[in-house]
Amino acid sequence: MNGYFTVAEFPIVARVPGPQGHTELRTRTDLDILAFRFPRAQHLVPAAGTATADDREAGVLDEALGVSADVGDMIIGEVKEGVAELNAAARDPAVLRAALARFGCCSAGEAARAARELLHVGSVELRHGHRARLVAFGSVVPSASAAGGPSHCVALPHVFDYLRRQIARDWNVMKAGGTKDEALGWLLLEEKARRASLAGAAR
Repeated sequence: MNGYFTVAEFPIVARVPGPQGHTELRTRTDLDILAFRFPRAQHLVPAAGTATADDREAGVLDEALGVSADVGDMIIGEVKEGVAELNAAARDPAVLRAALARFGCCSAGEAARAARELLHVGSVELRHGHRARLVAFGSVVPSASAAGGPSHCVALPHVFDYLRRQIARDWNVMKAGGTKDEALGWLLLEEKARRASLAGAAR
């Protein structure tokens, strides 16, 4: 909806001390969300042919994400059923530098520096011009002091409200495009049922 390329449950494998002085490889954590949005990304619905006058744009960037449409944005996110907060693994410098090196256009050395700043202030400007941020999603948004370290927080009830509004706003586009995402599919079915109910009541 917001133009992010998203990977869910991304495993971070780390080197840890093992028995008899050996090093072992273990999964340190699975990051709930890694997402990247290119600057000025748009959902363009083009008209046929080369003329652009009848092209249309669908979707509106959610202001709750706290990002400018003109800025590339990388999200390292945690999703919680309860309070929106970062767990200990998401605040581990080793985990963050691995995520930044893999997805953030950073060298290993740059990733280490960026991870430190990310932990300190919750976001970092990377040298290629985009930004990386820690974002916590949850049913309840806590005070800044209770969010498990610096991070941007987004309430899940708002997320569902935003999705419903966007589906209703761009229903013809959403209906034509469909989805293989189960959660989004349920929301599309909900909107379809709502429209059928309204049409039936109007007869």
